[in-house]
Amino acid sequence: MKKAITALSLATTLLIPGISHTADLSYDFVEIKYSSKNLDDQADDFTGFDIYLNKSISDNIYLLFDYGIGSVNTSQGDLDASGFSVGAGYHSPINNKTDLYAEIGFLESEAELAGRSEDADGFGIGAGVRSKLTDKIEGLAFLNYTDIEDETDTSIDIQLAFEFAQNLQIIGGIDFENERTSNVGLRLNF
Repeated sequence: MKKAITALSLATTLLIPGISHTADLSYDFVEIKYSSKNLDDQADDFTGFDIYLNKSISDNIYLLFDYGIGSVNTSQGDLDASGFSVGAGYHSPINNKTDLYAEIGFLESEAELAGRSEDADGFGIGAGVRSKLTDKIEGLAFLNYTDIEDETDTSIDIQLAFEFAQNLQIIGGIDFENERTSNVGLRLNF
């Protein structure tokens, strides 16, 4: 049971949002990412896809939704996981190119291994800074804390986004925790 909870916690940290927008940029976007988490005790990486949606509801407040799926081949068979989070964020400008922001959300995930399925839920909270580095490049650093079924985790997410067409960005980053997660994707600002 403890392994299943740990697997759920691990899967959920891969599926949790850690990117938002700054004062000079839209807080309204949809994004899809491919993620790969390097697991020390597995030959294969935990890989999956995430779909994020952010929507402003006022000048400083936005709602967020994330849904993700992923899997890894283990010695006991395939571990398949899915999860979602819903929450809200608040941002405040430091200057015309940089924002401080904070997010809080409810998390739920499900993992299946060898015909057994486990559900888990919890919450996540985080804070970060996002900045427009050039006219086409933005960066962010985000500190995230999650508590899922009494298992806690803290991670640091570093992201870069490059605007290659109006309202379209290529995004990529690394999430540092016990194991490293790399991701790459596409964002549409609206």
